[in-house]
Amino acid sequence: MDIKVTSTGNIWRRIDDGVGLMLIDALPSVFERAKAPAPAPPPTHPVFCLSAGAQGRAGISCTYPSGESRLLIHADGFALPTREAAADYFGNTVWDGTEGKHVKKPLPVPDAIWKQFLLLYGGKG
Repeated sequence: MDIKVTSTGNIWRRIDDGVGLMLIDALPSVFERAKAPAPAPPPTHPVFCLSAGAQGRAGISCTYPSGESRLLIHADGFALPTREAAADYFGNTVWDGTEGKHVKKPLPVPDAIWKQFLLLYGGKG
């Protein structure tokens, strides 16, 4: 339970329910139940970050507004992916009404994330 000190507006978070109810009941002019904070709005664009994949290998993770997540991992013994290949992997196939067909729309990895990924594997940006 969260309680609010009415005189200062300070909020005490995760107070034991019994203690919080006792304080509110005994000192109603001093304490009141705090309203729950509003949830964070869902992202409206893809969010990239570095994350660990299988066996602790670092990779680039992308979480889409739909909640879907993709992870690109560099596996030992394989060449590093190019930035273009990563953009193709994270991109989507979309309908192009002007051409009347599905086309691949790449999603570029942000510079800072790409540079960190390359640093992990000794690559050159």
